[in-house]
Parts: sequence; structure tokens; C-alpha cells
Amino acid sequence: MSDSKLPAPAQTPGALATTKASKAQRWQLIGALVRFQIKLVVDGLKDAVLVPLSLIAGAVDLLRGCSLADSSFRSVLRSGARFDAWVNLFEEPRAPEPLDLPGDLDEHLRALERLLVEQHARGGLTADAKRAIDRALDRIETQRAKLGEKPKT
Repeated sequence: MSDSKLPAPAQTPGALATTKASKAQRWQLIGALVRFQIKLVVDGLKDAVLVPLSLIAGAVDLLRGCSLADSSFRSVLRSGARFDAWVNLFEEPRAPEPLDLPGDLDEHLRALERLLVEQHARGGLTADAKRAIDRALDRIETQRAKLGEKPKT
């Protein structure tokens, strides 16, 4: 993910608590953080599956006397690489390539984010949660301002 997609830090103490634009930036950062954490979990699950799968495929290939080029192990490697491209953990820009998977993980996370924004706009449960998080973050910013701390840049 490029730094240009991340919100710029506030320039004065308490600024995040005062403007709508800065609150929107704060929520952009929270959204990016949540998306990254979800992707880390998905990537970790992939690793947990690939470790035993690659060992089994490699053992079977050794017993069958396969070469690396046409081995089951090589198929596991290709599947892992395709899955990594689908997850796109670090949101690297890339040319679209035809994958057998329906959309990439970013596409699914954007759809989930749109759903949450729509729920918030209709005043659903997420609106209450957003207000509570905003209030808590505002209190933190106010406390930091009282202590004379500057926002980290």
C-alpha cells in the first residue's frame, strides 16, 4: 500500500477530534488497519494449510519418482502463489490477471466496507459503534492535548 493512500497526520494536538475531514481520515486509517489484519489472518491460514500439504505432496512425489517440473509439490507452489496474488497482502498495484478465484480479497473487503458504510448511513448498529469509537478516540486526543503531546508524524 502506498503512503499516498494513508491519511496525513494532524498538525496540531487535538486536531483529529475537531474536524469532520480529520475524522474521515481517521476512519480511512482504521479501515486500512482492519483490512490489513484480515489479510494477515487469511495469509496465516494459507501458511497453516500449505505446510502439511507441501510436505505430503513432496513425499508422494519422492515415492513416485517425479521430477520437480511435473510434481504435485510444484502444483502446491503454484496454488500458493496464485492465492498470494488473490490476497495481495501489501496492496501492491498489479495488472489484472485471470484467476480462477472470484475477485480478489481486496474486492471482497471493499464490498464489506460498502455494506458497513450503508448500514451506518441508515443508522444501524454500526452507527452506534462508530460514534462510540469516535468518542473514545476524541477523549484520547483531548488527553494528549492536555498533556502537551504532539501527534506523531
